[in-house]
Amino acid sequence: MTEPSPTRRDPPHGAAPTRRDDVVAPAVTRRDGAESSPAARPEVDHGGLPGPVFEEYEPLEALKSGGEAHRVMKVRHRRDGTFHVVKVYGEAVRPDPELLASLQAADTAHLVRIDGWGADTDRYGHSECWEILEFVPGGSLRDLIRAEGPAIPEALVRRVLRQLTGALEHLHTAVPYRGSAGLAHRDVKPENILVRNRAELDLVLCDFGLVADIRATRMSSRRAGTAAYQAPETWQTRSRDAAQDWWSVGVLIVELLTGRNPNTGIMGDSPDDADLFDHLTQYGVDLSEVTDPRWRMLCAGLLTFATSHRWGAEQVRNWDVGKSPDVHSGRDERQPARPAVLPIEVAGRACHDPAEVASVFSQNWQAATRQFADRELRLELSYWLDDNFADASLPKDLFRTDPSTMEVASLRVARFISWTAPDLVPSRQGHPMHATGIAALADRAAAGDDVAAVARLDSAWLGTFARHTCRVHRACGAGDGCVVLRSAAGLIDAAREVVNERAGLLGRVRLGDRELATAQARLVQVLVDRDYRESVRLGDPALRQVGWWGGLMSEGAADDDRGMGALALAVATKERAYLDMGAAAAERKQRRQEERNRRRQSVRAALGRVAPVGRDLLALALVLVLAYLTTFVALLLVARLAEEWVSGPAAIAAAFTGVQTRIALPVAVLLACVLVRPRRPRSVGRRAVWCALGLGGLVAMVLGAGRLDLLGFPVVWSAGVQEGLSAANGALVGAADTLPATTIVAVIAGLILANRLVAVTRGARASASRPVQAGKGLLMAVVVGIILVRTGVLLWQWQLPPAAPDPLALWLEI
Repeated sequence: MTEPSPTRRDPPHGAAPTRRDDVVAPAVTRRDGAESSPAARPEVDHGGLPGPVFEEYEPLEALKSGGEAHRVMKVRHRRDGTFHVVKVYGEAVRPDPELLASLQAADTAHLVRIDGWGADTDRYGHSECWEILEFVPGGSLRDLIRAEGPAIPEALVRRVLRQLTGALEHLHTAVPYRGSAGLAHRDVKPENILVRNRAELDLVLCDFGLVADIRATRMSSRRAGTAAYQAPETWQTRSRDAAQDWWSVGVLIVELLTGRNPNTGIMGDSPDDADLFDHLTQYGVDLSEVTDPRWRMLCAGLLTFATSHRWGAEQVRNWDVGKSPDVHSGRDERQPARPAVLPIEVAGRACHDPAEVASVFSQNWQAATRQFADRELRLELSYWLDDNFADASLPKDLFRTDPSTMEVASLRVARFISWTAPDLVPSRQGHPMHATGIAALADRAAAGDDVAAVARLDSAWLGTFARHTCRVHRACGAGDGCVVLRSAAGLIDAAREVVNERAGLLGRVRLGDRELATAQARLVQVLVDRDYRESVRLGDPALRQVGWWGGLMSEGAADDDRGMGALALAVATKERAYLDMGAAAAERKQRRQEERNRRRQSVRAALGRVAPVGRDLLALALVLVLAYLTTFVALLLVARLAEEWVSGPAAIAAAFTGVQTRIALPVAVLLACVLVRPRRPRSVGRRAVWCALGLGGLVAMVLGAGRLDLLGFPVVWSAGVQEGLSAANGALVGAADTLPATTIVAVIAGLILANRLVAVTRGARASASRPVQAGKGLLMAVVVGIILVRTGVLLWQWQLPPAAPDPLALWLEI
């Protein structure tokens, strides 16, 4: 059975009632995280309502409370403005959601409409549950009695009887619960009968607090209800027979007819419960003041001791139509009188049986602990139990020995409650200690709250709480306790030892005191919360690559003590594992980066060795192309200015190629000596440009003088050069019909090449090596010397005449 859910809204009065099949037993409302800390959010005045209820309803006024509810308030729904009544119960009270669902689906013509229920734990750890009911403006039957009484007219009494008969018949036969077709109210009295309409009398039953023992704090396990209206069989046993409600109706009818409850004194005072029981078992209810024979017959039939002969709905209806059902006058089923039990005072309250003592202990934990710690008080309780409840089966060590510590005394309190009132919701110092409550407490302890409370939980504590009737797990049978807590009790001590042992054996991980406390808290949580345990085992698959943490998770797959201990350690060290995984990933990333850096350095080193050569070759190629353009422009301009453009483009291109081929080798060698490993890299580009321009000027001068034969070299570089020059010259000469355009294009290209050449040579590597510079100088001297010697020989042989022939003619003749 699950805990109740947060408040929910049902259809308004008059709508189709919710069917039981449509009702799902909801889970307890939890408030965890930041809301559990007092500093998490500012204080909000909820007007006495739990937080979730206050969000939906506006508090209007406090109403008179009674029974288990410690606060009853009239409220208004914030959305639709309808009025309702909210009953708020303390921590130890847990309405049964299955029962509430059945009552909610019942016919609201007979039973007060239930609009919702729920539970909540505030940020201080204080738990409350609540019910939301319809607001009945007519008050209770007690209010009607005060207004119409004390004695009520018989016609009105008959109308009350008919209303109650229909309501009880519906409750007894049409409200299913735990396999039964109906249930008993067990506390029928004027205060629990509400008046919806006084003009046309409309009554409904309310306050089902005693139905099927749904209130964990109703501490009268041997009887239930209000003494003045209580059937005699309920004083001796936990009667759930619907016949007890008809006895209460009989007392109520006598009160309506006579103006006085027959079980109170002359002045309306209430006798002692034990005295009242003794009186009823000997004399029954006094009907002398009921003078009308028909009404006396009704009351006698309803107040019959033998439950099998007591009137019910059928007999009441027959009486109402004028028939006379049999009235059983014998007392063969009357319960024997028992001696009155002198109550024992516990925590300032008089208790009449062990279950009532257990209830007081549950609500007053500190006083209960002192009761067992104080030898005199403890023995007093023991003697009272022996004298009055010899059949009570309790462990003798609860009382005979002195507890060594207050913790041991506190454990005895829990054991006493579990033996005498197993139907109570297990608790300790206000905390619910069923599996869900312990899991919530462990979760808070892992966050740093109530650490000591969880640290005290051992096999003795969990075994004690396991004795209580479990309403949390469906697998737990009624009366068999909690199998989950029983299993946890068998594992927790050994699993704690595993946590302590393994905490120092996690490789480089060393747990501090705080982390060890967190691991112990998580151990309790994985033991008592199966859903949490399975969610932890799923975990983060990527995190298992952290070796020591993955080992813990592998061990945690087992449901034994070592598995549970390893799993708790894995949960507590998850953040550390993430840090280790991040550190390992960062280390791998750093290693990869270092490897990339080493490769880059190797490539850069190789490029550093190759780049100067490549740069020098590129500069040489650029300056050769620039030299080609300057010589071509010089030849083209001189030929055009000489107005000898008559031989045709093919002949002119061939002539250009011949001149350029003869000077290609010396020009390439000289320019290479200028560019390769220069002494002054920043200015070598400009020097190379000037060399190319000077070459063009020299060609123009020689061509203008008509001595093209002076341009030459003993060794002609024609292979691989002449073909390219022929193709280029042919293309340019073919486009040279438009001399200005061709010249401009060639000049622009030359400027671009010159600019690029300067940029490329700016990063050239300087050479201060004397052998290199000496070698380049010697090579340049040899080339220039060869050119000068050849030119001198030609001039000596030809004896250049004073009048030069036509340049173009000489050029074309070569």
